[in-house]
Amino acid sequence: MPLANDKIFYDQEETCPVCQKTFNARKVRRSMCMVSKRDTDFCVTYQNVNPNLYSVWVCPHCGYAASDAAFAEVTPGDQQKLAKGLAEMGYAGIDFSGERDAKKAVAAYERAVKCAEIRGSKNSVFASLYLRTAWLYRAEHDPKEAELVKKALEAYEKAFNSEPMPIGKMSEVAVTYLIGELHRRVGNPAKAVQWFSQVVSNPKARMEPQMLQLARDGWQDSRDAAKKQPAEPKGTAAAGEAGAAGQEGAAKPVTAPPAAKPAVAFVSTQPAQTPPAPVPSGPKLRAKVVSVLTIYADQAEWLKKVSSATRVGKKRLDSQAIVRALLDSVIHVEPKLLKGHTEEEMLGLFKAVQAGRPAQPAGAARGAIATKTAAQAREASKVAGGTA
Repeated sequence: MPLANDKIFYDQEETCPVCQKTFNARKVRRSMCMVSKRDTDFCVTYQNVNPNLYSVWVCPHCGYAASDAAFAEVTPGDQQKLAKGLAEMGYAGIDFSGERDAKKAVAAYERAVKCAEIRGSKNSVFASLYLRTAWLYRAEHDPKEAELVKKALEAYEKAFNSEPMPIGKMSEVAVTYLIGELHRRVGNPAKAVQWFSQVVSNPKARMEPQMLQLARDGWQDSRDAAKKQPAEPKGTAAAGEAGAAGQEGAAKPVTAPPAAKPAVAFVSTQPAQTPPAPVPSGPKLRAKVVSVLTIYADQAEWLKKVSSATRVGKKRLDSQAIVRALLDSVIHVEPKLLKGHTEEEMLGLFKAVQAGRPAQPAGAARGAIATKTAAQAREASKVAGGTA
């Protein structure tokens, strides 16, 4: 039996931070909402009332709109921008104070997006608004959902690469998983595999077992879907091929038990991307691919120490940046000069190259020492007047 409206809804007086006028905002008692199901992109379906319909407040006087959690977070600079922008945009005076249907809720979200554009909000703000609008369309079985999911995905990727964690109430693990899930929903299973692999390889994911399990399930589904997709023509996506190689490497944590100590895993936080066309006057742009690198515990500690001691402006260098810098510093070394078969042999050969000595294959050191010793003996004999 459905609950009475007076037990689910209540009105609360709020003050608009832009025009300073008061109005009644409709709120939902979430404790009274009965959950029916939860989708893998965090969308919740309710049996009685959807609180997502009322998550955006709209001032009936000036038209300022924002999510209820951030409605009052307006700086003096934002207030000036919004007052001017809203006056230019105009406001039809739609009444959002009463009960809402999906159409009226979408209109509220669209107005919140426009207000976010006026004040220059962060990408994470747009991402949340787009995704929640997509959920509203999903409840109505509206095909516009796909367009909003794509917008949310683009905004979340930008936020992931430019904003500190957590984003909203989501941890780094949750955001990484969500981006992978949105890629899966828009039909990009290969990229979804890359993002899910980052969750599985992230040590922090062990603290969020639910996210870890969702990522494993999504990884398997996306990997199966990627295999069914037709292969791209050769020469059209070099970076994509490299990304596929990274996916195979990243798949190991799912199908095999975690590596024994002291080895730990670390992955790049940047998904594989096809580089844009290089600008003639600028430096050549380089493609980034996702890869899994297994390193020893002491090496991981060293990376942490370097990262904590190194800053670029106000931002610390991460482990990936340090490894890339190390690779760039030795990328000029010819691979054929380093013919070791073990890590120890490779390290010794590399040190020889760095010291300016010609690198020799493993097993040739003794012969080189013997030759040098014989030459020194002949030279000493000549100086002494004798014969070798």
